[in-house]
Amino acid sequence: MPRFNHSFKMLILICFICYFISLLSFNLSIHNIFIDKSIVSSSSITIAISVGLSGLFQGGASPLTYESLAEIMYPLPESLSASILVQFINLTSLVLFFIAPDGYKLLNFIILIIILICIILVSLTKFSYKRRDADTTKRRTLDSDDIDTIDNQSSITSLSTIDVGNDTIQMEPIHDTNPILPLSDL
Repeated sequence: MPRFNHSFKMLILICFICYFISLLSFNLSIHNIFIDKSIVSSSSITIAISVGLSGLFQGGASPLTYESLAEIMYPLPESLSASILVQFINLTSLVLFFIAPDGYKLLNFIILIIILICIILVSLTKFSYKRRDADTTKRRTLDSDDIDTIDNQSSITSLSTIDVGNDTIQMEPIHDTNPILPLSDL
């Protein structure tokens, strides 16, 4: 949609802020690293809702992050930017598992801090839409003569025609003027 053409930053920030709020509500409703009891009274339903919402917003931010990184690194291929991001996520996950293998309270707090850092970094990042602007420029430079030329070069002569009124297909015979094997040899 034209309204959201250049709004990756806003959409990513909204997803990350909602992700942070749902993770914060989850951390406040369980035993945390600072207090050995939950700060907010909770039930299994409220915990499930906060975990579900955090998964929803994390899943919403993920493709937007990949797409915005591809836009920022435009002259380079999208596969390179996606590979860099995946390797960074994998490395961070590995480090987190070594920091707190049994300390789930510490890990929940660290993830909350990481999301807060991500919000700050995304808000400070200058987004550029070089790839989308280049595609738009290419589309605008094509005029109708170029499109007709492309259509004529890529069209395939049909061997059958469909009569919509009768729901039948009429086949045209193929006449081969230079057969590889003469039909008399078959």
